[in-house]
Amino acid sequence: MKYQINCTEENAADIDLLDAFDRDSAGEFERETRELCRNGRVNITLNLEYLNYLDSASLGMLVMLRAHVKRHNGELRLKNLKPQLMKTMRNMRLDIVFGLTEM
Repeated sequence: MKYQINCTEENAADIDLLDAFDRDSAGEFERETRELCRNGRVNITLNLEYLNYLDSASLGMLVMLRAHVKRHNGELRLKNLKPQLMKTMRNMRLDIVFGLTEM
């Protein structure tokens, strides 16, 4: 999995996910984002513009990451979901969890 992290403010980071986000890559990504939280970057925005698919492991990791960020008084935001991903999020009711609106 390729991604680019941009530290935008003292307590924030924007992460562009640039290719597949699946079971094989979720663990490494989770470690990296938890490290951001430990370093005070608790407001994380994930740009999903380049993703076409999320498997169940990566969806579960996003939910766990959201909980981790909230425990550190931060927020995890998802942006630029393609219609197919938005449909998956709606079907699993994760649109409510992440506060997503129609795109």
